[in-house]
Amino acid sequence: MAEFFDRLQSALGTAYRLERELGGGGMSRVFVAEESALGRKVVIKVLPPELGVGLNIDRFRREIQLAASLHHPNIVPLFAAGEADGLLYYTMPLIEGESLRAKLAKEGELPIGEAIRLLRDVVDALACAHEHGVVHRDIKPDNVLVSRHHAMVTDFGVAKALSEATGATSLTSTGLALGTPAYMAPEQAAADPHTDHRADLYALGVLAYEMLAGRPPFTGNSPQAVLAAQVTQAPMPVTQSRASVPPALEALVMRCLEKKPADRWQSADELLQRLDSMATPSGGTIPTTAVGGIGSSRSSLSATGSLAAPSSPSVSARPRRWERSGYLTLGIALALAAAWGIMRSRAPGAAAPVAAARRVVVLPFENQGDTSRQYFANGVTDAITTQLTGIAGLSVIPRSTAARYRGTQKSLADIGRELGVGYILEGTVQWQDAPGMAQQVRVSPELIRVSDTTSVWAHGYDAVTTSVFQVYSDVAEQVSRSLEVALNDPERRALAVRPTANPEAYDLYLRATDYLNRGISAENFRIALPMLERAVALDSDFAQAWARLSGALALSHWLYIDHTDEALSRARFSAERALALAPSLPEAHEAMGGFYYWGKRDYPHALAELAIAQRSQPNNVELLAKVGYVERRQGRMEEAAANFQKEIALDPGSPRGYFDLGETLSLLRRYGEGIQMLQRGIAAAPDEPDSYSMLVHAELLQNGDAERARGTVRQALTHMRPARLTGGFLPPLWIIAPDDTLRRAFLALTQGEIGSDTAGYYFLRAELHRLAGEEPAGRALYDSARAVLERRVGQLPDDYGFHVKLGLAYARLGRAPDAAREGKRAVELLPPSRDAYFGVDNLVYLATIYAAAGRTEEAVEQLQTALALPGYISIALLRVAPEWDPIRSDPAFQRLLARP
Repeated sequence: MAEFFDRLQSALGTAYRLERELGGGGMSRVFVAEESALGRKVVIKVLPPELGVGLNIDRFRREIQLAASLHHPNIVPLFAAGEADGLLYYTMPLIEGESLRAKLAKEGELPIGEAIRLLRDVVDALACAHEHGVVHRDIKPDNVLVSRHHAMVTDFGVAKALSEATGATSLTSTGLALGTPAYMAPEQAAADPHTDHRADLYALGVLAYEMLAGRPPFTGNSPQAVLAAQVTQAPMPVTQSRASVPPALEALVMRCLEKKPADRWQSADELLQRLDSMATPSGGTIPTTAVGGIGSSRSSLSATGSLAAPSSPSVSARPRRWERSGYLTLGIALALAAAWGIMRSRAPGAAAPVAAARRVVVLPFENQGDTSRQYFANGVTDAITTQLTGIAGLSVIPRSTAARYRGTQKSLADIGRELGVGYILEGTVQWQDAPGMAQQVRVSPELIRVSDTTSVWAHGYDAVTTSVFQVYSDVAEQVSRSLEVALNDPERRALAVRPTANPEAYDLYLRATDYLNRGISAENFRIALPMLERAVALDSDFAQAWARLSGALALSHWLYIDHTDEALSRARFSAERALALAPSLPEAHEAMGGFYYWGKRDYPHALAELAIAQRSQPNNVELLAKVGYVERRQGRMEEAAANFQKEIALDPGSPRGYFDLGETLSLLRRYGEGIQMLQRGIAAAPDEPDSYSMLVHAELLQNGDAERARGTVRQALTHMRPARLTGGFLPPLWIIAPDDTLRRAFLALTQGEIGSDTAGYYFLRAELHRLAGEEPAGRALYDSARAVLERRVGQLPDDYGFHVKLGLAYARLGRAPDAAREGKRAVELLPPSRDAYFGVDNLVYLATIYAAAGRTEEAVEQLQTALALPGYISIALLRVAPEWDPIRSDPAFQRLLARP
């Protein structure tokens, strides 16, 4: 090996500096090198020396040049081809990731959702190549790289280049030059000179089959045996190996494997359209009869447990919704954390969305160098986003949405189309450490116009930490100037503000913010809060740090991370300090609004503070959404829905807006519209759990269709593990329990996957056992939940949530008087008049408690009140939910069901 390494290095001369060998494919040895002229990392593939015999080097180079003209995010481009000392080679960029072959070797069958996603990337690459007259001829897992959850196809045109340069049309003596037996179409195996692009679609079918079944459709003891099978044998249906593969996906794969090219899909574009339809709620992957991907999915619940944000890395993530499942399946909502989440909003009178031509997204700046300083690059991205958000004439995509494109392989045009933006700002951050010199950071932003992907403006800034604020304001001014947006005097003054002169304080602020943006876990708060405390101790005039500290403290109180009066008092003090230092700082008013909302449920004062913040940031989607949440608490559902519509208009690429609007429309009992929004959210982010759970509830509320709702759960589990569906709010377990596969999947969840809510974990298991007729096991678990909840009620006697949970536990244990007492106490603590969002749920919980005791009159009274208000209750649901079986035959309940 060392001898060949030295020979190759000598042949290449100084053009490339070899670093290491990666390993070989069937026909090549692969090396990592640095291209001297450009200083970039490349991969050099060296073909076997015997291929050079009789090969027309010039023709080989011309064919490689044709393949090198392909430009597509899912195609690994070819750089160059050459010959030196009898060694034939070609070069391509070094891609971080692993081959699909290595992935399959480690994982076997892939989750169905992941297989569809990777398959779509490969098909998209083929569509581009075929359009340009390039056929791959050797599609196989070895030639597909998986990088940051996307597939990239390598070696386009190499097989054809060898064919043209050697005159060969089939397998050569080297074995795999012009195709690989397990993936070769019958016409390719027979050396048919008329073989065309449809051979690639056959190989794609083999690839898809292997991703789903864990093996290719044909195997044999020799290449000749495999080739014979390709020509003569019919492949076994993929569902015989894996029953959970949806019928539409199976049909797609098996059509690729037709022996005659005329019977296959006729183009990659046609196939691409079918795959795209499968990524939508109406596509063919929904109506399955088993759960796909449960055992093999690599998705996992955040290590922070039940306090982790399932839908977003942002600290302002989806609220915890244990309440929303309780009446659909008695007590199961308790499987969720006692924290119920962050709310976002918008102040009244905010500016209407601006045209896409003046909408911009700041993509995550790339950290170049020391990975431990990633937080600083993230901070630069956030700061520039915030500065731009303060300019009234611009519409800026929120940080949480932009963060989804970190490391993406999508083109700028695709990103622009998905987000509806006219411009994209991207850049790099690199520290410059030189002995004896002050530490500096270089920030290099570039503004790109989406319509033609041309660079409108770019610049490199060198700064020390405390002068980086000038960089932020300069970038904001340049962007506004490029988009022909005039700055007014208040906006110019805001851009000129320097938050702190203390570099250590600012560094702590950025580190803390980075942790808070990772998710709403207890661990993230416990790391970030001391950093913010230290930052304001170092610079007591650092208003932004005081505001961030206030928001984090108020949120930690709301999430039960630090549910103490001391935390709430510190939150108020910090917000007041920020306002005293900077009366017009929008972050300070937002912090005070958070204190009133999360700490006091004082909705009028919260809205007043948020309105002040929005005057400085009229197109801030975070503020827009937050006001919508507060309005829902006030019972102003129509106003909230209008705000969520504006949220979608400003941030069309985020699934959160569709969830917000879909949920609110469902509360208003406009189920058809709500379901449509939730389906759009799933299409935007198929791997996010909240929209699926909410869609289950909306489908049940609309018409009580349990089978349809079960299908939605199955669809979700093709994209994620069951644990992720416990991260927001669970689907009702009474629709899960009848399906043995689903039931076993949820029973397999561990306490660690559910999180810190021990009582919720007991309830989940208890309900699944009860619904399966296993009463003794269920009763023992209900009693365990009771013991935990009695302690919690003793610690927090004025917390409505623990009272209602305890009431549900008592109801299942047959302790009707105790259950009624706890249920009534929860309604007293949080009636609908105090909280229209959760207060209605308390009425329904109390009704379920009465129903369990056979007290029909009291149950119907609570249900009538709840049905008169917006909420998660409907006649259709009452007709099918088993919680009402104890009173179902009672005339009073039947009269309620007879209502239109």
